[in-house]
Amino acid sequence: MAMKMRRFLLLCIVVLLALTVPIGGVGWKYKHKKPPGKRPKPKGPATFYIQVDPLRVVKTFNDPDVKVGPNIILAMDTSMRMQYDFDGVYYDQRAWDKEAKFIASQEPNPTAIAATLGVSSAARYYRRMYKNLYRKELNTNPVTSEYYADRIDVVDDQSPDFLSFHDVTRLGMARDGLYQAITENLYITNWGLQDMRHGQNDKLPDQPGNEQPVFLSDQSQTNLNGDILNKKKWKVSYVLPNGRNVDANSEGSDLRVKVIEQKDASSKTAFFMMHPPDDSDQANTLLP
Repeated sequence: MAMKMRRFLLLCIVVLLALTVPIGGVGWKYKHKKPPGKRPKPKGPATFYIQVDPLRVVKTFNDPDVKVGPNIILAMDTSMRMQYDFDGVYYDQRAWDKEAKFIASQEPNPTAIAATLGVSSAARYYRRMYKNLYRKELNTNPVTSEYYADRIDVVDDQSPDFLSFHDVTRLGMARDGLYQAITENLYITNWGLQDMRHGQNDKLPDQPGNEQPVFLSDQSQTNLNGDILNKKKWKVSYVLPNGRNVDANSEGSDLRVKVIEQKDASSKTAFFMMHPPDDSDQANTLLP
């Protein structure tokens, strides 16, 4: 009886050891049941996306006297194509006066010309738009040209569009958008201005109609008496520098507003964006 008892106790000990002692040095393992299907392998390390304000690093000051933050130079196209709108209409750069003095033996009456173009009798000043105007160079020394357009349309001083006449040109639209960008970031960014290279003596003509002749192709205007006495031809205000823009050298004068040297560079750059090409302050005006 004692022998059987010892055998039973020995068997219990062996069973307990089998349940608790590691087998083969790897320990007790519980194997999970495999999920159905094949689990895809990861393609690579997981990517974490976050959206931050890209200008956060510069939004740390509001003192106009502190020159910190990025320096941004606006490069402006000031070629003559900027005086056109997106429909190919050229916006004459001078306002025309139908009461301007004239010599009857040499030129037609400007009042009669204005009436011919449809200017209101109550108006004195008006502006011209030349549809699809283009210039043909006839000679380079001296420079002589002739111009062709479909027709002339007018906006007089009785129209609400008279004061905003230049705003719909390519240059006008660029000025409006950039002025908003500058003023909204006036104290967190230093703005400068660079206009394209151009020939010498580029200035607004003193009087409208400095270039001629302009030939019109619209049947409703081909027989109208024009700006040139006894000829059915017209004039246009057009800025022609001495020499082609492409041949001009880029000089320091082309950098209109210098970011580093000028303390008030941002406000000066904004000033250029405020005024149309025929503004009285030509030194601070972008002129195509």
